[in-house]
Amino acid sequence: MKLRAFLGGVVLLAASAAGAAGRCDIESSTGGTSSATYDPFSASPTIANINGVQMIRLRGTGGELATQITYYLKARATGFDGSTLQVVSGSGGGGNGEGYNNNILVAANGAPPPLNNNSPPPAGTFKWNFGNSNGSAGFTLNYRLTLPAGLDTASSTQLVFDLYYRCKARSLDGTQTFDDTGMIPGALGLNLTVRNALQAYFNGQASANTLSFDFGEVGATGTATVAGTPASYTRSGFINVRSSGAYSVSLASDNNFRLTYPGGNPATPAQSLTYSATLLGQTRSGSSGSGAAVSPITRQCLRAGVPAPGNQLPLSVTLTEGGTTKTPAPVYADRLVITIAPIVSTAVTSCP
Repeated sequence: MKLRAFLGGVVLLAASAAGAAGRCDIESSTGGTSSATYDPFSASPTIANINGVQMIRLRGTGGELATQITYYLKARATGFDGSTLQVVSGSGGGGNGEGYNNNILVAANGAPPPLNNNSPPPAGTFKWNFGNSNGSAGFTLNYRLTLPAGLDTASSTQLVFDLYYRCKARSLDGTQTFDDTGMIPGALGLNLTVRNALQAYFNGQASANTLSFDFGEVGATGTATVAGTPASYTRSGFINVRSSGAYSVSLASDNNFRLTYPGGNPATPAQSLTYSATLLGQTRSGSSGSGAAVSPITRQCLRAGVPAPGNQLPLSVTLTEGGTTKTPAPVYADRLVITIAPIVSTAVTSCP
């Protein structure tokens, strides 16, 4: 006699916010923030274009004026290793750039590259030469940010990047030069909407959406024998869940946790076999001859994370009746419906 269980799942959403700008020798006047949507289960990287970032050099208190600036950007948030940021084009102010297409992004816990005024600039940096004009020259840059596939990031994520620089300046009369370093907080930002995506499957097999529990032939086995040796009549498996956000789990039975044969009535004792199901520390059991509905098992869970195997939720079922007093039939069966869905909720617990 067999008990079969089937799994269903869905997908949802989430959102986030932006970045800011700072000031020292230059300021960011426009641009600097973009938006992107990230699918944690996509096999392809996500590319965000941050265009039209305008930087304007400012005179110092003594009239000093920057002639060149070399810089890199550093992520504030962890968990984005492998991301890259490149300057793909720039123009304005009678100047020119060096280090196009260098990866100038340093991970939150990464080691920064050296900063100097050499030409070409050090690997991992970008350099802008203002030239010798006396005006408050500005320049406009276009960036490309690439996020690799498979990042384990939460559903609501705000990426902010701080700019670390070394600049060279000259006095108002051009007779002196100065070298300085500094940081512009929040020079670039990305509003990253991470899809509240979810994958679930049985026993670690991504292709499996059906799990069968077979109790074997019990037509000649009495209830006392079944009840006295529960381990012999218990079957178990796992539901693997990977998710970027919180999720809900529910388990319900078509026949209120009773097996019956095709055309049989699960509410009739002679036509049903009771069993119990346990998931996430909750157990539901069928009652022989009862027409009352059995409430499903439900739970709201913290995000499982994206890397496999995620959360492994143990599921077990135990037969509680024998078949000696039942109507003979080739197969008694029931269907368990397990629904796992993304949610937006703070009322969640660790699962399992």
